[in-house]
Amino acid sequence: MQLCWRWDSEPRMCGQCFVSADGKNKYGRLERMANKPIDYSVAGKWANHVRALAQIESGEDQLVHGDAGRAFGLLQMHPARFLEEAHRGGDFVIGVGDTWAQAQIKACAAYFDRLQLAPMPLIVQAWRLGCHAVFDEGARDATYYARWLIHFDRLNSE
Repeated sequence: MQLCWRWDSEPRMCGQCFVSADGKNKYGRLERMANKPIDYSVAGKWANHVRALAQIESGEDQLVHGDAGRAFGLLQMHPARFLEEAHRGGDFVIGVGDTWAQAQIKACAAYFDRLQLAPMPLIVQAWRLGCHAVFDEGARDATYYARWLIHFDRLNSE
């Protein structure tokens, strides 16, 4: 269990991070972000590409941590990777009103947009292994791409 803050009293323990035992702070009810629906439309034409990655990276859990604490969120981005893609935003500019999930979705869409002339299997594998590893050193993870393709095909058939 994690400590949750109730702004008008002492912190208490609960089973839902960000929520006090009664589920409220002085601003009203807070809900666990992992349970909120995710809007991938901010990724434009890359929405299903990004969502397929989110499904295999985090199971679409916005709060998950991985890689010994270096990866966070929906797309399991490391801080340096997030900064790299966020600064290249192009058509996917991250704004102050965006949530972390929206920011990661936009950064990932910018990644797909930037690499769109490369073969899709390499783009997807480079998300996991890194662009230098895939495009310069020839690293591959065919299993990762196969997992992504299953999710991507399912999303496109819905």
